[in-house]
Amino acid sequence: MTLSDAEMQVIADKLAIRDLLHCYCRGLDRMDRALALSAFHANAELDYGASFRGSAVQFMDWVWPNHERGTRHSHNITNCYVEIDGDRAASESYSYMIMRLDLPNGAMQLQSNGRYLDEWQRRDGRWGIVRRQSVHEFQDMRRIEGPAATKRDTLATRDTSDPSYALSPALFAAAGTCSSSQE
Repeated sequence: MTLSDAEMQVIADKLAIRDLLHCYCRGLDRMDRALALSAFHANAELDYGASFRGSAVQFMDWVWPNHERGTRHSHNITNCYVEIDGDRAASESYSYMIMRLDLPNGAMQLQSNGRYLDEWQRRDGRWGIVRRQSVHEFQDMRRIEGPAATKRDTLATRDTSDPSYALSPALFAAAGTCSSSQE
């Protein structure tokens, strides 16, 4: 089976969009604001219901203090469905976030599930979200016991000292998918 150039372009576009969704999650987990913003065009509009409505930069201003309180954080995208129409696209992605908060009165774990309904545009060859609606499925917070990790574990960090930043930085920089800042 041979794919046409148009079919190959659709595959490349879908992969680029999925990569940007993963960059968004990695940016939140590593507290790398520029990386998180790389998924959005500068004029993107975000709607998180009663919690937040505004631009991507305003969203980062709003969410950052909450994420800074977390000692461990993992944001995952699954079941990502993408449709391409030329320089426009739409995606529905399931999101799962878990955060550990080490508070003075004990550790808490927050879990949240939902979906991102994103509208995308390709501008100057770069895909970016122009509109996001976050649809909430459920959230749970509970007290937890025990350490976040054992001494034998390689610990993740919530910044650029995380081991992933040492993983072939030249290769990641050359790929360029997640390199555009909106600030």
